[in-house]
Amino acid sequence: MNDLERAEKYFDRGEYFECHEVLEEVWKKTSGKKKVLLQGLIQVAAGLHKLKQGHPEGAAKLFARAKPKLKIPAPPDLAQLKKKMVPSAT
Repeated sequence: MNDLERAEKYFDRGEYFECHEVLEEVWKKTSGKKKVLLQGLIQVAAGLHKLKQGHPEGAAKLFARAKPKLKIPAPPDLAQLKKKMVPSAT
């Protein structure tokens, strides 16, 4: 199982912090527009974690920062994860 598949599994289980951590490892090895999109997905995962922890204000800030990054079209390896994490951005 690759890192993106692991991140998706964590997301599916509602383990948003773990999803964020795995995506961050991928982000460190990535460049260009894909890196920016990954940063947006990381912010979504972190925002969902904040919501789960009862911090809606922090979540809202992360979602606002993520929004412009999520407009970047997903390359094939990120398309499924992006669609799952942010259905309205696909």
